[in-house]
Order: sequence, then C-alpha cells, then structure tokens
Amino acid sequence: MNLSKGLLLLFLFALCAGASGQAGAENKEQILSNDYRVAERALGENVKRKDVKAICLSLKHRTLSIRRKAADALGAIRAKESVTCLTEAMEGLQSYMPFDTEAAIFKDELNNSLVRALAAITGLDLPTKKKMSDSEAQKIVSRVREWQKTHPDR
Repeated sequence: MNLSKGLLLLFLFALCAGASGQAGAENKEQILSNDYRVAERALGENVKRKDVKAICLSLKHRTLSIRRKAADALGAIRAKESVTCLTEAMEGLQSYMPFDTEAAIFKDELNNSLVRALAAITGLDLPTKKKMSDSEAQKIVSRVREWQKTHPDR
C-alpha cells in the first residue's frame, strides 16, 4: 500500500471514529429527552439494534414507562451484561416516592419488569408481586448481587 492510500485510510478511520462518538452523544440526548416520543423512538431503535448500553441508559429516563419498556427489552434480549444496570435501576427506584396512585402503579409495574428481566437473565426464581415493598425489592437486589459474585463473567 502506498503512503497516500495509507493516509487516506487513516483519515477515513479517524473521521468515522469521530462521527460515531458524536452519534453516541446525540443518541444519549435522544434517549434521555424530555420529549416522550423522542425517547421512546430512541429506545425502539436501540432495541432493534440490541444496543444493551443504550437500552441501559433508558433505565435512567425520568419517565417510569420508558424505564419499564427498557427493562422488558433487556429481559427479552437476556443480555448478561445488563444485570448490573438492572439491579442499579431497581435499587434506585426504591428511593422514588410516588406522588399519586398512578405513579405508585407505574412504580410497581417497573419493579416487576425489573424482577422479570433479572430472573430471565440469571435463571434465579425471583418473586413478582402486585405491590412490592422496598425491603422485598432490596432482598431481590441482594440475591442478584450474590449471584453476580458466583458468575463474575456476567
């Protein structure tokens, strides 16, 4: 390969690397967008691509329904690398105080989606309940963390 072809390839590689980093930042903005439709569309695209890191980021969205859809998607994909983000989401959810009955229902649905995803990925028999207490959720998080210790490649 002559020098000019090598430089051209190096330039194209650098250009593509820079563009993908920019797209990642743009994708992050879409994933966490305050516009529900934008965030939902970004999640849908990430699910189609099975982009586990991006789907995990959706677990941090301000809307509980986006988080639930992300948890359901991770459970369907059964990506072992998502166990940590799922347990962190479940743990973080327990400090969320619902402001009304509807928000409490969304919290319960999200808890159950997180538990089902973790059960699907780990193979653990984890209980789902219509209304899960914070201490019950913490016990599930503890069980999954124990599982992670015996499955360090996850």
